Amino acid sequence: MRQERLKRQVELGISPAGTQLAERMWFLPDPVVLAPAASAILGKKMELYAGMVENLDFHVGRLVDHLKAIGEYENTIFIVFGDNGAEGTDLFRDDRGHAGTKNFLFAASKWSQTHRTPGAIRARTSPTAMWAQVSMTPFSQYKGFTAEGGIRNALVVSGPAVKRAKGSVNRGLMHVADVMPTLLEVAGARYPKTLAGRELPPLMGKSWVPVLAGQAESPARIRTSSRGRSSATAPCARGTGSSAGSGSHSQGEWELFDLAADPAERKDLAAERPTS
Repeated sequence: MRQERLKRQVELGISPAGTQLAERMWFLPDPVVLAPAASAILGKKMELYAGMVENLDFHVGRLVDHLKAIGEYENTIFIVFGDNGAEGTDLFRDDRGHAGTKNFLFAASKWSQTHRTPGAIRARTSPTAMWAQVSMTPFSQYKGFTAEGGIRNALVVSGPAVKRAKGSVNRGLMHVADVMPTLLEVAGARYPKTLAGRELPPLMGKSWVPVLAGQAESPARIRTSSRGRSSATAPCARGTGSSAGSGSHSQGEWELFDLAADPAERKDLAAERPTS
């Protein structure tokens, strides 16, 4: 399925021709070896996820119809993106914690204790790690890990500020902190220095307006670091490093990847370029 998704991404121009798939995470079995019952449960979970997305799409359509009816559609910006890579953890297990804790007791009394009925009332369902890596095609890993699959996310922007060709794909690097300065600039508003007599922290992020207008490919960025992973956050970023502190699936050593040529992080260059 990841291969099918990558093929479709290349056809749509989302991924460049020649893009490779990240290796399947070592602890995930090949789907063809799963028992029929396990396959059925996993299939049901993706059906629920797809149904949720379809429901969201339907109600966004209702909002669009309403905005058109009141004459505000052309005055509205739509921004659609996720918070991280795809969710791959067992949310119910993580939320309930250990036996004897308040969270565990709450889960025992309020939530379903079985995964046999995903989608039922009081069921706590998540897509699982296998679907998470499918969702993050072609990248490595998923939410919670600082590989590309954990920190990259699709972004869709539509509205009067967008001057690029309809359906065009931009490969620039944006950040969630950019949303506020972007909307302020589009609205012609200014970020206040104080509020209720208190001095406000400086505004973070960079406006997307030049990018949306087709005048730039990406806002200027500085070097950042997150959970043991260092990245030159510019479109020409050459590599990133992941340390043992970046998650339970790290190797305990720093890794180096050429993200421009190897976004799937298949070739670790740390040994070849120890001084990079």
